[in-house]
Amino acid sequence: MNRSNKRMSRMDGPELKRVRKECSYGVACYRLNPAHLREYSHPHLEAILDEWDGNGSFPIPEQMSLQRSLLTDQLNILLEKKLYEPGAADNAERAPAAAGEPLRAGGGAAGEPLRAGGGAAVEPLRAGGGAAGEPLRAGGGAAGEALRAGDSTQRSDSNDSEKNTLKSDKAIAGTSREKSESPAPGLGARIRDPEYRPVVPPTRRAEAYLPVVRPRGLMRAKHEAAAPHHVFYTAISAAPRTHAQPYSVTFLELLDESLGELRSSLQLNFMVEPGWLLAQYYFAGYSAKKLTILYGEECDDMRQLAGKPHVDAVRVRMATPFGKHHTKLMLLCYEDGSLRVVVSTANLYHDDWDNRTQGVFLVASVPGSHRDLEWGLARVGALLRQHCAVPPAAGRAWPLVAQASSLGSYGPDPKLWLCGEFLQQFSASAGTPPPLAPPPPLQLLYPSLQNVQRSHDGLLGGGCLPYARAAHDKQRWLLDYLYQWRAEATGRSRAMPHIKSYVRARDSRAAFYLLTSANVSKAAWGARTKRDNALRLLSYEAGVLLLPRVTINEDFFSLEEGAAQRLVIPYDLPPTKYSPDMTPWLSDALC
Repeated sequence: MNRSNKRMSRMDGPELKRVRKECSYGVACYRLNPAHLREYSHPHLEAILDEWDGNGSFPIPEQMSLQRSLLTDQLNILLEKKLYEPGAADNAERAPAAAGEPLRAGGGAAGEPLRAGGGAAVEPLRAGGGAAGEPLRAGGGAAGEALRAGDSTQRSDSNDSEKNTLKSDKAIAGTSREKSESPAPGLGARIRDPEYRPVVPPTRRAEAYLPVVRPRGLMRAKHEAAAPHHVFYTAISAAPRTHAQPYSVTFLELLDESLGELRSSLQLNFMVEPGWLLAQYYFAGYSAKKLTILYGEECDDMRQLAGKPHVDAVRVRMATPFGKHHTKLMLLCYEDGSLRVVVSTANLYHDDWDNRTQGVFLVASVPGSHRDLEWGLARVGALLRQHCAVPPAAGRAWPLVAQASSLGSYGPDPKLWLCGEFLQQFSASAGTPPPLAPPPPLQLLYPSLQNVQRSHDGLLGGGCLPYARAAHDKQRWLLDYLYQWRAEATGRSRAMPHIKSYVRARDSRAAFYLLTSANVSKAAWGARTKRDNALRLLSYEAGVLLLPRVTINEDFFSLEEGAAQRLVIPYDLPPTKYSPDMTPWLSDALC
């Protein structure tokens, strides 16, 4: 029997599919997702199988020896899933098999991660053993009710359409982990991974529990359409206009099947509402997937997670009460070995994702005393001195808009920090500034009391704005720098901002745009100490600095609607100054 017939005897059957498109990564392809290997051809893998006699190790060429382990895994998957068909020259007697449609689950070739900067590759989190835990029985509002409704492995017979949907989901999930006899060496250990946790289709409809649910399977296309910036803002529950905006997103969309099948995930945040968070994973079909949570603010509900074998939750304790674990970041690890990084401004809490303006998209802060240029204000200044194209001589015409959900304590004089060290670093540019050049105007965008009163949630909308009267009374001069929250262009004027962003803009152009978890405070950005001039930071923060020279190879972003590669800013520019009768929102109003 010739080699071709040996292979055909193993792979005959209606499941055989012919791959049609050649993978653009060529021999550098590292994918282990069967969906990708089904949709794209890999000539180097097929050539190896053509040379293999069906026994022993694969004949991997010497020039590919460093990739031997990866190639062996890929070859085993091709055989296990019956994704390889011998070429027509070796198989002229057979009619071509019908081309198989690519799987919808697993996402095909994994999409590029949301913009998160460079750095070393991160290995996927390993899913731990143990059975999937039952859903939470308390918390989470309406979303939490879905978790209390019943066993996540049962099927609902309430209506035919829901049953059909569940059957379809089960079929999609099942195709990526089929059981069969291993036709190749070591296949069982690799393909039937004992740590694999299957997709569990929900028995309840997300629309009955979540305020905004977008159609499934479309997030990858939305992400690709958002290139090159990949910046998104939360869909506002009470503002239907925002639901279908191409730059709006829900948490459930971040777990969408089109991005790939999730293997495990790490959530880093300040506040976590476990019932709401686990409901999102439940409706995505990931109630059994491994989830690790690092959080800053303790609450009673977090203790319920102790009984969930697939969830690990650890509180990050700080050395000082003035510092916070304020980072809002997700690491999503997929079954094909890829990793997606999401840097956000939202807590994992239903209020933050319903009627708050948030940004989803690395400039970071780490507690301690720093003398390098890697953290906080020093990092911002160093990057802007390399890449910001604002002409130093025209700096006064490019104001800095610093938009935040909380304001810090700056002292009795603005020059001590806010209009001194802070403004100096954020107004840096690549050119040489003229001698004694004045800094650009500073515009602090923070909601007034009147802005909050008109919000979707009334005074409760100020719950995400913790600026206190005790701090404001010591710095009344701050009124000269305050601007209102207005976002008519994006339909978010009544959605109070929990987002934090920084931009220098002029005439519908922006020199940079920074989205971050860091508010305008010394704890978040750092302040120089008099003793040794080190930058003292108190909190953990993370954000992404978008630079036009890096992102689009231009000096400035265009902010005009309809412009090619337009950058969407969620609030109106230029901002509107407080009127004489306005006061900033103070959290004491809720006491």
